[in-house]
Amino acid sequence: MSRPLTLILAAFGGGAPNHGAEDGPAVVEHSQYWPKLQHAFDKIHHLHTKKLPAHLAPVRATHLVAQFDTLLRDTVHNTLHEGNLPLILGGDHTIAMGTWSGVVETLGDEALGLIWIDAHMDAHTRHTSLSQAVHGMPVAVLLGQGESDLLGLSHHKPMVAPTHFILMGARSYEPGEAQLLNDLGVKVYFDAEIKSRGFETCFQEALHALEKTCARVGVSLDLDAIDPTEIPGVGSRTPNGLHAEEVKKALHGFLCHPKSVAMEIAEYNPHKDEKEKTLKFIVELIEGVTHP
Repeated sequence: MSRPLTLILAAFGGGAPNHGAEDGPAVVEHSQYWPKLQHAFDKIHHLHTKKLPAHLAPVRATHLVAQFDTLLRDTVHNTLHEGNLPLILGGDHTIAMGTWSGVVETLGDEALGLIWIDAHMDAHTRHTSLSQAVHGMPVAVLLGQGESDLLGLSHHKPMVAPTHFILMGARSYEPGEAQLLNDLGVKVYFDAEIKSRGFETCFQEALHALEKTCARVGVSLDLDAIDPTEIPGVGSRTPNGLHAEEVKKALHGFLCHPKSVAMEIAEYNPHKDEKEKTLKFIVELIEGVTHP
């Protein structure tokens, strides 16, 4: 690595109905794999909140998400300002608003390209979401739509231009969020296309497209993009997903790419894991993305 790496453990689960993802970073840190894993990083930051109650009203959840993501935003910004590349391990997918607001605040007028790998579109607003769960809204916020508390994380609106945002792996979504992405002109690689062409082919195509127009490129991986028979420890299991080995292969060395700016891994719920399948995948993935 030509640039030092910082691992940010973002232990937050308040944006999802099930808060189990808040325990994900601690399980990784206290696992048998941690001593080997931590040597890949020059710095490690621990971000967490007090234990959350089982049920949160949507307004309360949004407030807690904004509070935590402000802390994460500032940590990501400081990490990049120091010359380090951040890898963020969550935590539910609301952490994305903290991660990428921190990146865009650092980049300023330089364009950020973002590849979002997810079984879901996460592009709901309060007007389209039946559940009102905040972890179904980060894409909309990054694209300039949604709650003012969350949009206020960055001076840049949108944080990511729709033409610089690429969604990969979508297979479970509602009409309202699909319509929003279509109206904004967001490129979506649906699950069927990826199954037909191969994940690595589609990922490299997306990466090359963003390289041409963006100063820096990031990746946000929701673990539920991967088939739950292979990776069961996620907040929202969705059948018939991507294959774990294909994802690891495609993302190998990503943080060594000259335009790489950050990567995050979200929605690890250790309470739903089986035989450490998800834990082992996370460890192997991190080892892979940090080495050329």
